[in-house]
Amino acid sequence: LACWSTYPAKIRVEADATLKQVDIMGNERPVEVKNGAAEFALDNTPFYLRGAVKAVSELSTGRTIIADMGEDYSREQGTTGWYYGYMDGTGGGEGNSADPSGPYTDDDFKQFKVEVTAWGERWTGPQKYLGANRGNLHPGVSNGKAVWAVQRWKSSAEGPAKIEGAVERNGKGDGITFIVMEDGRKLYEHKVGGAAPAKNDFTTDINLKKGACIDFIVTPGPANDLSFDATTLDARIIITDK
Repeated sequence: LACWSTYPAKIRVEADATLKQVDIMGNERPVEVKNGAAEFALDNTPFYLRGAVKAVSELSTGRTIIADMGEDYSREQGTTGWYYGYMDGTGGGEGNSADPSGPYTDDDFKQFKVEVTAWGERWTGPQKYLGANRGNLHPGVSNGKAVWAVQRWKSSAEGPAKIEGAVERNGKGDGITFIVMEDGRKLYEHKVGGAAPAKNDFTTDINLKKGACIDFIVTPGPANDLSFDATTLDARIIITDK
């Protein structure tokens, strides 16, 4: 049985006899089964269980994940509240290009289209490199102006919550800027790569409102050099159980 999780989790494993836990290096240790079960904490480092496993169930950690950009990824817009697109500062949403020098706002959001490429199906925009895939955003440039790659979640919940995750890119080039916005209001902003560290773990608190748009954004670096701007992104929205 292979065990891991993209977020902190706990499982209960039912078995009739002692289990053996094996790490990714092949090191093995026995795990005692009490009252027909054993519990394990999971993270993104996998391990394996050997033995006669009867059933596996997830245990509450006091946290409820209501949105996970990787686990929820889809090639259909709006699935589980997720949308994939871009902001180019022209304003007015889909089909509006009235002011190429305008600001980047949440109503500037335009949706990507699915395209079949040499690397498989992915979300793509009108500019070279601009697009998204599972766990990855790539910004673009149009007429010398940055185009922001955006993965958007439309809230179906309300109340206090936490947004957390990690963003990482190649250390070369001039880096990117990662932004989290709620209905156009910046909740978090951090430079990644270039002169800054190539990886950033982030967390921010939010009071969710139903229908609010939470945008996860990757922008090009200051020189608009797209050579190394493919950005790995992992994010989830969590409500802490009372």
